Amino acid sequence: MLDERSSEASLGVSKLASGYGGALVIEDIDLDVQAGCVSTIIGPNGSGKSTLVKTIAGGLRAASGEVRLDGRNVTRLRPDQLARMGLGYVPQTRDVFEGLTVKENLEMGGFLLPRDQVAGRLKEVVELFPLLDRLISRRVNNLSGGERKMVAIGRVLMLRPRVLLLDEPTAGLAPELAHMVLASYVRKIADDGAAVLLVEQRAAEALQIADDGHVLVGGRVQLSGRGSELLARDDVGEMFLGQLPGDVERGDEHLALGLFEGEERDAEHAVSNETGREA
Repeated sequence: MLDERSSEASLGVSKLASGYGGALVIEDIDLDVQAGCVSTIIGPNGSGKSTLVKTIAGGLRAASGEVRLDGRNVTRLRPDQLARMGLGYVPQTRDVFEGLTVKENLEMGGFLLPRDQVAGRLKEVVELFPLLDRLISRRVNNLSGGERKMVAIGRVLMLRPRVLLLDEPTAGLAPELAHMVLASYVRKIADDGAAVLLVEQRAAEALQIADDGHVLVGGRVQLSGRGSELLARDDVGEMFLGQLPGDVERGDEHLALGLFEGEERDAEHAVSNETGREA
């Protein structure tokens, strides 16, 4: 089990609002992730998906609302405090220490563990990602994108997080490797007891492995439901295309689910840049 300490871990978000430079990007977000489940956030670029996970992880200050970990209000806590409480976060970029080896990256991930437990936990993480065994002495900046992502996830798993936030873990990966990350690794992490909140550009594949999903459009949750139910709804694809229900031909929703790849949050970048110029 990834987490032998608790089978009751969960993440709760209520009326959460956040943004940049006083401009709100997300508003009135409600969601709950239970232990042993994958909950996925999908939506078109610019919908606020990365802003949401950054706020939950403590990287952005919430303008209003509440984040709860195991029922405790953790909205104002720092990222390091949240890590000590069992929250793990793998960002879309800057998720590894480039100049260090795979082993050193994993050891850095275990910085809060007692020294005599680091080697044992590292062995457990490598067993979860067997490909890392043959790469253990290589520097991360010499690895492929898929290998680096495994290191990033493995580094966060060193602390046995009870809640894991994954922001676009398949970004830039080949389709076969992306499928393996979602269907094998992400699903296994949840099956081993963690509560996983997954932001994913490959919406159809994410919904296939998710217990439930939320469609984020314009900074608000427009639809929530079981993953299989959302896959079957025509209006999910229509939301991705920015059109009202009925404006898209039947079947086009499946195409729409695969249209939106690349960097998340063009609007966030624009707001952030504007804030920088004002400063």
